[in-house]
Amino acid sequence: MWGKFYLPMAAACLFAAAPAAAQGAARDWSLQIDPAMCTLNRTVTEPTPHMIGLWTRPGSDYFTLVIAERGLPDLGGRYPVPATVQFAADGPVHKGYVGVFPVHAQGIHGVTVTGMRPAFLEAFAGASALTVTIGSKSFGPYLLPSAGPAVRAFKGCVADQLIEWGADPAQFAKGGAPAVALVPIDDWIPNRQLIFMAGNAHFFHAAFRVTATPEGVVDGCQIIDPETDKRAEKIGCDAVMNRKLLTPGRDPQGQPVRGAATFEVELQRRPAMR
Repeated sequence: MWGKFYLPMAAACLFAAAPAAAQGAARDWSLQIDPAMCTLNRTVTEPTPHMIGLWTRPGSDYFTLVIAERGLPDLGGRYPVPATVQFAADGPVHKGYVGVFPVHAQGIHGVTVTGMRPAFLEAFAGASALTVTIGSKSFGPYLLPSAGPAVRAFKGCVADQLIEWGADPAQFAKGGAPAVALVPIDDWIPNRQLIFMAGNAHFFHAAFRVTATPEGVVDGCQIIDPETDKRAEKIGCDAVMNRKLLTPGRDPQGQPVRGAATFEVELQRRPAMR
């Protein structure tokens, strides 16, 4: 049996990319820019050492919160499990799913909260702290000093990469609006094509980037990782080309402009039920 997932891939390299300990104590944020990836993180050394970060694939409209700290739960393979993030005791609750990533330090666990939407990023930018609840237990609060400027830089990383891929810069100006998925991403590629794409692999993951006309019709597609099988690229791109899958980006005057986006597919073969 095949499982079908479209999840942001949290990067275990966040911890390695974090600022040095002395900088962490000074409350610094670090922005890491990689091809088709933007990572924002903050390492704190006092009073309780921890790392907190954000990760996104530009154009996906999904964000992953990453936290590493001594005392976080070891989920022991029981994931993904539901989790919530809250920036104030009486504020909105942002729902996601918790996964894990390896941290090579004794007693320290790393968790990812995936599936965060743009409203979460806006709340993060205006917040001073956040709390994560997994099951019946809450963790935090984790302080977010200068989160607003840090998120602006993070958004800049996203916009710069989308522009490089062909999105009109006007949609990222004040008063503009970037292109977003019109059709849910998990409906972009039918199951039959997904199975053909994975072939005989027990696990398969691929990320694609697309460009779209001012009408939201996909007119360009390519796989992000050049080492991915070209056959998978053809199947995935054939499934989305010439389809209206995006709400067009708009410039500050409200006129539609060219857009760009990304989507991911991850499939894992499960043992057949007997």
